[in-house]
Amino acid sequence: QNVIDMFKQAGIYVSALSDEDDDEEGEGDGGEEDQSDAASVALTTMASSPLAPTTAASRGANKGSTRMNAKTIRDLARVHAEYHRIKKEMEALRMANVQLETERSKMKEIVGDLYVSEDEERLLHTSYISLYSQIVASLETARPRTAELMPQLYGVLMRLSDVDLNDVYLEMMKMIMDDSDTASPKLRGVAEGIAIKIGEMIDKPQHVRLKLHAKEAEERKAAEEERKRAEEVAQKNKAQYAEHRRLNAVAHAFLAQRLRAVRDVAHAHLNGERRELALRLMKRPELKIVLMPPHECRAIPPGQYKSFGTSGLQPVEVRAITHVMDSTDKLGTDAQRFLNVLTTKCYALPMQLGEDIEAEGN
Repeated sequence: QNVIDMFKQAGIYVSALSDEDDDEEGEGDGGEEDQSDAASVALTTMASSPLAPTTAASRGANKGSTRMNAKTIRDLARVHAEYHRIKKEMEALRMANVQLETERSKMKEIVGDLYVSEDEERLLHTSYISLYSQIVASLETARPRTAELMPQLYGVLMRLSDVDLNDVYLEMMKMIMDDSDTASPKLRGVAEGIAIKIGEMIDKPQHVRLKLHAKEAEERKAAEEERKRAEEVAQKNKAQYAEHRRLNAVAHAFLAQRLRAVRDVAHAHLNGERRELALRLMKRPELKIVLMPPHECRAIPPGQYKSFGTSGLQPVEVRAITHVMDSTDKLGTDAQRFLNVLTTKCYALPMQLGEDIEAEGN
C-alpha cells in the first residue's frame, strides 16, 4: 500500500485487475510471470491530475497504460522497506557517532594534549609489534638488541590502549606459563620483562599512563640536559685545570730559581729584593716546599701542615707551592687538606702571570 501511495504522489495511477486479466497476460507472454498471484495491478501514467476521474473507460482509453503484476509490486515494496530500514540504521549510526564525539570531547578535556585517537592507537600497536619483532629476531644473533630496544618498547606499552595492553599482558603470561619448548629461555626472559613492566601499569587507565609517560619523558630530557651541561662544565674545568697547572709550573720555575739564589747566602751579603726574599723564605715555612722534591714534601709532619696557611702569600707563591704538592702522590690527610685550600685559591687567581714571570719561568 505504501508503494501504491508513493506512485499516486508521483502522478502514477494504480488500479486492481481481475484474476482473468492477469492470467491472460501470463498466457500471452509465455507464462513467464507468476500466474499464481491472486491479484495484479495496472499502473497508468495519468495525463491529468491524480484527482482526475478513474473510470474503467477513461483508464482503457489511455494509451500509456502499463501493467505490473503483484510480484513486481511486492518487490518494490521490499525495496521501499529496505530503504527505510537502511535509513533508520544510518540515523542510529549518526546518533552513535554524535555520542562518541561527545565522549571524545570529554576525554580531551580530561587528558588535554595527551589524548590518543583511534588512528594513533593503531599506529602505537603497529609500533609495538615492530619493536617486539626486532627484539625477538635479535635474540639468537651475536649482538641482541634488547638493551637498545626494550626501553623504546616500554615507552610504547605505556601509551597503548587499555584493551591492547591487556592483550599483550595475556600473550606474555601465556608464553611464560607454556610448559612446551616452543619459546626459548631468552624469549621467556623477554616475556617476563614485558609482563613485569605491564604489571606495574595495568591497573592505571590509559590517560593516567600517558601523564606518567610524559612526566618520565620530561625527567629524561632534564637529566640529559643536565648531563650535557655537566660535560660542558667538565670540559671547561678540564681546560681550566690544564691551564692552571701550566701557570703553576711556570710560577714554580720562576720562584724556585730565585729562592735557590738566596737560600744559602748570608743575609749580610744580600741587599734589596734579594734580601727581602731571603727574609721571606725564613719567615714563611710554606715557601720551603717550593725547593723540596716530592719525597721531602711527603715527609713533612702532619702537625706542620696544620700550621701552614695561605694568608699573605703572593699569587706566584701560591701557584709555586701548589705545583710541588700537586706533583706529589700519596699525600697525608693534613697535606691533602692544605693542597685543597691552595687549589681553591689558585682557581680564584687571574689566568695569567706577569710578563717577566712568563719569560723567566719558561
